[in-house]
Amino acid sequence: MSEGDSAGESIHGKTSVVAAFFTRVGQVYQSWLDKSTPFYAMRWAGTLLLTLVYMIRVYLLQGWYIVTYALGIYHLNLFIAFLSPKVDPSLLEEDEGPSLPTKQNEEFRPFIRRLPEFKFWHSATKGIVIAMICTFFDAFNVPVFWPILVMYFIMLFCITMKRQIKDKQRVMEAVHRLSSEDGGLKLNGSMVSIDNDFSTAVLKKPKAYDAVTLLLRERGIQYTMFFPATVQVTHNGSRRRFSTPGQVQDFLASLPD
Repeated sequence: MSEGDSAGESIHGKTSVVAAFFTRVGQVYQSWLDKSTPFYAMRWAGTLLLTLVYMIRVYLLQGWYIVTYALGIYHLNLFIAFLSPKVDPSLLEEDEGPSLPTKQNEEFRPFIRRLPEFKFWHSATKGIVIAMICTFFDAFNVPVFWPILVMYFIMLFCITMKRQIKDKQRVMEAVHRLSSEDGGLKLNGSMVSIDNDFSTAVLKKPKAYDAVTLLLRERGIQYTMFFPATVQVTHNGSRRRFSTPGQVQDFLASLPD
């Protein structure tokens, strides 16, 4: 065997050992990630703690603001991807967009996030770790007037959230429109009603007016209920609004018999 062949085997041997080492490290790392999947509360608590440590370090060092700004933009993009559907209706043709099932033989497709929760957490945590490592190198400490970065980040956040809210409202309006067309929505032969998601306490507020509204009807006084719990009374050509049943009772007591 020649000397060149021996050197080649040695090099390939070292390469295979290094590759096997990193492969093993990756397998162990993935194993720990798989074990942590069900413990979402503990995962996010650890990420928040790591974020707090990073913010304290940046505050004490009084630098690396550009790294912090980049981290904030990265987290904002992750958050938007987490809130967004996997298939954006605005990118599809009107007749190709996702829709609710209107017939029994149609398949119901639940909401699927573009970025799942676990990937959101994993990417956010890796971003914090990388930003923390950057704070140990002066090359990343670029001088910058940090209030401008804060103002720009807040403005970007507000604009992005406004767009997301508008998209949500557009989808909700489309769902309500579909529910009122052609006899409403049906799933497995049953009607599907679309209502606003209010808390039980809010839904119970109008019931507190049952007694006073009965008195108003008995006396022939016109009234209108405004959600969640406001009554407008029209009497002798004038309109008055009341926010509690007691105010309506006082109004009725002040009227002549």
